[in-house]
Amino acid sequence: MFSIESMGSGGKERRLNELIKYLSQKPEYTLALVIFRKVFHFKEVENAGIKIYQLDKTAKSMASLKSFMKFGKICDDFKPDLIHSWGNLNSLLAIPAARFRGIPIVNNQITSIAKSKGGIEKLLFYKLPFAFSGIIVGNSKAGLASYSVQAAKARCIYNGFNLNRLKKLRLKEVVRKELGIATPLVVGMVASTVPAKDYQTFFDSAVEVLKTRDDVSFVAIGKGVKKKYASHIQQKNTSRILLFEAREQIENDMNVFDIGVLSSFYEGLPNVVLEMMALGKPVIASKVGGTAELIEDGKDGFLFTTSDKKKLVQLITLLLDNNTKRSDIGRCAKEKVQMKFDVNNMLSAYESVFREAIDRK
Repeated sequence: MFSIESMGSGGKERRLNELIKYLSQKPEYTLALVIFRKVFHFKEVENAGIKIYQLDKTAKSMASLKSFMKFGKICDDFKPDLIHSWGNLNSLLAIPAARFRGIPIVNNQITSIAKSKGGIEKLLFYKLPFAFSGIIVGNSKAGLASYSVQAAKARCIYNGFNLNRLKKLRLKEVVRKELGIATPLVVGMVASTVPAKDYQTFFDSAVEVLKTRDDVSFVAIGKGVKKKYASHIQQKNTSRILLFEAREQIENDMNVFDIGVLSSFYEGLPNVVLEMMALGKPVIASKVGGTAELIEDGKDGFLFTTSDKKKLVQLITLLLDNNTKRSDIGRCAKEKVQMKFDVNNMLSAYESVFREAIDRK
């Protein structure tokens, strides 16, 4: 039984979607999904024929313990052999039901590095669920280490990219026209405007590069980007720094990039970097969290210190000026994804963890 906030468009939702698709085709598995909000960005889950339960997330329901009791009733109805939780509150809610029914928990909360070292929130939403979880999965070694997860419980399962997503890409010319790109070269960043993302360094670097060249456009795509930053772009740069809100099938947009950038203050294992690498794009990313576990600096991408605008400008210029280097770095990036980060590697690793958790019972 899987438990997650919703099946929206995020990275962990995409991983769970792949897992449900895979397991639902195997007769030895019967699956259920517990969610707070019936949001389904990935339609495969709705069409997989699995049981879907909804919980109430209101403060009143939580304070009165109704959500905890309902989670227990769901367990009595479905009778899971294993609970796989994908969020802070989801993991906390699973504890009483799992404890009193002898159901093992695989905890998948860790998708980034720890941002605080203490306090009641960390105790309630991390230390307590960790204590009652049989196995704790993180998508980067850096993330697991930052939460000081016991080695006996810690398992690193890297995000997996489904290469089938690249089989029906739209024509680059069509996408470029749709985005209003008029230059031969494109540098792009895809991220929402959450605190982890350092868009300001990306835009500052774009302005510096555009001072000396007119053959490149900078494209930023993500939830809140246009609303938050449109007024920050000088009129003279509006045709070369293009802003877009979140778009579906983002791989089509990233495919027109010549260089991908991800400037972040902190990360787990960023899906967007993995996606751009799978498309054969050279990626320049800030060296935080698990990003260094994706990119080998100088071989299949480049890393720079957070907020180091000068270094980012240097690396962008280096790649813009050297077609061969762009191609070589991109090729190595794509090969790494195919070898190490293919979705089938991820799915097999989860199956192994599930078997281990049940055998420990």
